[in-house]
Amino acid sequence: MDIRSMARQLKDGNSDDNWQRRIIEPRENAFLRINTNSEQMLVDVERNLNEFGKLYASNTFPGTSTVEAPAQMGIHVENSLTLITRDVDGKARKTGGDPVEVELQLVALDPHLTQNRLADAHRKRAEDEVKNIRVVDENDGTYHLFFRLTQPGDYEISVKIFGRPVANSPLAFRIDSFHAYDWQMPVTFKYPTKCWWDEPTKRMFVLDSGNKRVRVLRDNGDVITDVRNDEFKSGTVGMVYLGNEELVVLSWQRKMLSKLNTRGEILKAVQFSEFYQPTDVAVDSRGRFVIADKTKIFIFDSNFKPLLSFPVRETKGAEVKCVGVGLDDDVIVGTTDELLLYDGAGKMLRKLNVSPPGTVMPKVGGRFNITTVTCDVTTGQIVVIFTDKKMDRTNIGVISYKGDFLYSIEPGPHEKFMAPCGIFVHKNKAFVTDFERNTVRSYKYK
Repeated sequence: MDIRSMARQLKDGNSDDNWQRRIIEPRENAFLRINTNSEQMLVDVERNLNEFGKLYASNTFPGTSTVEAPAQMGIHVENSLTLITRDVDGKARKTGGDPVEVELQLVALDPHLTQNRLADAHRKRAEDEVKNIRVVDENDGTYHLFFRLTQPGDYEISVKIFGRPVANSPLAFRIDSFHAYDWQMPVTFKYPTKCWWDEPTKRMFVLDSGNKRVRVLRDNGDVITDVRNDEFKSGTVGMVYLGNEELVVLSWQRKMLSKLNTRGEILKAVQFSEFYQPTDVAVDSRGRFVIADKTKIFIFDSNFKPLLSFPVRETKGAEVKCVGVGLDDDVIVGTTDELLLYDGAGKMLRKLNVSPPGTVMPKVGGRFNITTVTCDVTTGQIVVIFTDKKMDRTNIGVISYKGDFLYSIEPGPHEKFMAPCGIFVHKNKAFVTDFERNTVRSYKYK
């Protein structure tokens, strides 16, 4: 209502009596109501807060929080440091949500990288890699700081919470060119040859050849049972676990493939006259058994009936040492000279490189002796243990499925492989059985 309208209505005595009330009443409602149902009120408040967001209060004190590093870290694999947050009294926090800032820096590369013509390239790569650090909040007061570096040397990391450095920041650490094993089965074996980790039951099966048994254990070394049978007295060299408490073992002396249960009872066996010197066995996704012989590969169906065989003749004089199953049931063959990939029907697909481009190779024969091989089906990478016959050095090698050499995992100076003959990969770990060390150890390989 404007001023002119108000003036006209004041002069007009016959106008509507309600006009005065309309002047003093607001045009919007101003109604307030109190909710006396306290239970429903709390539900409504909680719902509204959840829809809007959450308010956190943190009593983390950077001056008592610390970063911890493992005793040893190596190149090529994903390493991690642990940030442990504490309150002002030094008591460990139980929740996360703190604003964590991290900065990783190169201090100095190892001398052998700085004293060659590629020194600038090595430094540039290291400086690029330190930018890729990942912080994972475990929501229990700890944070993991993940990174992957390929250049050995000295590094340091700075960590801040609320913009203030933690107690031991910056923290200096080394990245080595070698790798220490991160776990060893705390049990003594005698000439172990193969191992198998069964994730659903959290059990490890170890073919303990010298003791003529398969030992079934927890990862803490607790022995669950020993599988025994006379079959283990005849030179057992291969083993796979099929699930449902069933194992398949391969005997080179009796030239026999046998299936037995964890009670040691033979369920099926075949003695095959065409075997010359069988050395290894693997199982594919169709339940077929792939057997490495001295110069051949045999494939049996799940009922132990022979399906096909094919010779391995790519290098004259080389002997087949091991076999694995790749993607789409391809067959990976390791010989005393090289690593080869065949399809499931025995057609040669390609050679796989176990050394960087430019490696000097001998004019006759191969340089690398392949002792055991497997495939990480989650990544398609082939993981192999090989010996460089020229350098007399045995490492774990990681190779792309296309055949490109990616990197190698070299054991520590006092932890060299002696006679590795079995490898099994699970998550980011490679479990290695060493015949002469009488050990089963795990190494981080990715």
